[in-house]
Amino acid sequence: MPRRSRKIVILNPRQREAITESPARLEIVDAMSDIGPCSVAELARELGRSPQSLYYHLEIMVKVGLLRQSGSRKAGKRDEAIYELVSGHFRLAGSGDAADDQRRTLLRFNSTVLKLTERNYRDALTHGLVRRVGRRENIYVRRQRGRLRDEDLARFYELLEEMGSLFATHASARRRGAKLATSPHDAPRRAYALTVSLIPLDEHEGR
Repeated sequence: MPRRSRKIVILNPRQREAITESPARLEIVDAMSDIGPCSVAELARELGRSPQSLYYHLEIMVKVGLLRQSGSRKAGKRDEAIYELVSGHFRLAGSGDAADDQRRTLLRFNSTVLKLTERNYRDALTHGLVRRVGRRENIYVRRQRGRLRDEDLARFYELLEEMGSLFATHASARRRGAKLATSPHDAPRRAYALTVSLIPLDEHEGR
């Protein structure tokens, strides 16, 4: 089975529209980044959806080149297609885009991310997924205003990379079919979603 390219893919207008117009497609990208190449049935189990609810989105994502069919395998008496992301690294805007087009794309993407985040948060509360882990809960939302120097911003991104590595280590091992080193007392790994926003604020001079 071919490996996903590590090359950064600059999304073209059709791809950007496809990925920003539906939270379901962003969920598919998230899940496949974690589990790697998979069948529709495997993806449906990962997302807690029916396979029928995913075919339409997968068809669009294959058509615009976000996904590809990388093979097939026997599933009972029939063959099932295996899909994979064309790359693990996407960017929304290319250098040739007009400023207005970039703004529209970023606004659509932001709206999609926030809709998905709100739905995940609501589901966690209503489906009894929130629990205590030591002195803290396994759900966290925070808004804070502050002032950062350029060196503070660099440190902020370093910390983001550290947080991302906690997710990436397990995802990489899972895609390879490997198991992380565990002890008999290790708790099972649970699925989490992380959403981070850093937004410069407009403020009056001298305030």
